Amino acid sequence: MNKEVSSNTNEIVLKVGSLTNPGSLKTAIIGHLRDGKTVHCICVGVAPNYNATKAIIMARGQLQMVGKEMNFEPYFMDVTIEDKNGIDNGSKKTAVRWEMTLK
Repeated sequence: MNKEVSSNTNEIVLKVGSLTNPGSLKTAIIGHLRDGKTVHCICVGVAPNYNATKAIIMARGQLQMVGKEMNFEPYFMDVTIEDKNGIDNGSKKTAVRWEMTLK
């Protein structure tokens, strides 16, 4: 999971990979939501989407236990894929981006 801060200081972008630990992602999501931030998880591929979905379900359950509700909305977006050296090779993919906020 890579963390990227957007231009808006109240938003955080988490890039989810196939090796991302859903428990760690859940903890990160909850921490940022409690700080009053909007959290975005970007997932390209089946395994990252599965890991993000598990983390969101766990985060929602944990927040409900302390009386808080989480809003979450998935949507599609196009992303440019970089190679291992960080060089943009122009390859575009469709990603699922989850947006999460506390009610």
